[in-house]
Amino acid sequence: MHFLILGYGRFGQLALNRLKQTFPSAHFTIVDRQSDRLARIPMTSVRTLRMDGLVGLKSEFSDMGPDDWIIPAIPVHVAYEWMVQCFKETHHIEVLDVPGEILEQVPHPIRGENKAVYSSIADFICPEDCQEPESICSCTGKPRPIVLNDALANLKHRLFQPIVMYSRQLAPGVGGYRISDLNSALTAIIENSGPYLLATACKCHGVMHVFRLIPIRGRI
Repeated sequence: MHFLILGYGRFGQLALNRLKQTFPSAHFTIVDRQSDRLARIPMTSVRTLRMDGLVGLKSEFSDMGPDDWIIPAIPVHVAYEWMVQCFKETHHIEVLDVPGEILEQVPHPIRGENKAVYSSIADFICPEDCQEPESICSCTGKPRPIVLNDALANLKHRLFQPIVMYSRQLAPGVGGYRISDLNSALTAIIENSGPYLLATACKCHGVMHVFRLIPIRGRI
């Protein structure tokens, strides 16, 4: 098993330490543009790449198996930015505002940079070591009102069918998705005309982008 951890800031460090404990025989690659961060990695068995996280994902992608894991630990919507990279040679990417009809269907929506929308079933800061129990909130002890990744997959809109990357919890407070999940999302985009709503979410928190692909004349 191979884990590709994008970013070695606070959350990248937590991810490596906790995944190492949970999967001691796994292989790890850490991508970060700051050499001083990589120099602090205590395990000599961990492979490091000094580069931007998305550049590292692109360079490693073809060598990873379908069941290998991507652990996003950088402050961007990695799945969306990956799609931008996949299509930038043949298409203009027009980022759209997430429609109001969608905002009405998700809990606690917050607009972010580059027209991202964040959503969470929590109105408080969650603990970093959450175990993500199956049906209750580990912080409040109350039943989870919805499973956010399922709710996003079932969003209703007249123009598109949502594409949701399910971020599975792999260790306390650490989530990720497989290479095969990213490939499935890419296939869904290729096989449909758009516009697209692409979301990444665990059971409690998520981020989404809405975008359209406009072919560059003479390139496809």
